[in-house]
Amino acid sequence: MPAAFEPAAEPELVLYDLASVHGVCFSPVVWKIRLMLNYKRIPYRTEFLDIGPLPDGEKYTVPTIQHLASGTWLMDSRAIARWLEDTYPARPITLTSPLSDAVVGLARAAGMAAQYSLAPREPAVLSPRSRAYFVSMVEGLLGHPLGDLLQKEEAAWAAADEGMKEASELMMRNCQAGPYTEGERPCAADFFVAGAMASARAIHEGTWEREYAYEGFARVYDGLRPLMERGSW
Repeated sequence: MPAAFEPAAEPELVLYDLASVHGVCFSPVVWKIRLMLNYKRIPYRTEFLDIGPLPDGEKYTVPTIQHLASGTWLMDSRAIARWLEDTYPARPITLTSPLSDAVVGLARAAGMAAQYSLAPREPAVLSPRSRAYFVSMVEGLLGHPLGDLLQKEEAAWAAADEGMKEASELMMRNCQAGPYTEGERPCAADFFVAGAMASARAIHEGTWEREYAYEGFARVYDGLRPLMERGSW
């Protein structure tokens, strides 16, 4: 199990994250990269940003990182993960393997149920400047109020149960070899799952409890839990 992250005096990277009323990370894709940074013990600092409309032609997503020494900017969690692994090879992470890819695929599909629980509750954690924009944007895409998703919440979780169980079983396959999905060395699946669960817990404890009830999900979350102590700086 990794030790809790200790910050260095001089950051090498800036991690751009979404602002929340609690001042902590709540985005699953940002949590994925934050956990990788913490695992690799890369010194960084966080800049929190509000959600809002961008000028025509401009694109911006989180996570985004800025490498201060080289001036490199990167968006997209998969591109960032690859760059981190190439640039900081110490404490390696397996980014792709048959087992990791299978877990991510299953967890992503089954985890869509969580959106019925989290999306209607996410505005409550957004900064005031972001909240109105987020609700307007998402409700425009859905064509109905966000709160309507809660009417389908239980059905969505029931439909996801078999997929969650299958992903959980895969994550337990190497439980005797180490704390991670593949044993002693963490893989992309560990950071994907733990990041999604950290996000769920930041938004709605009840959703995190649903996920944590599956043994494999709990094992992966607990394996990276010490790294979640750094969620806001």
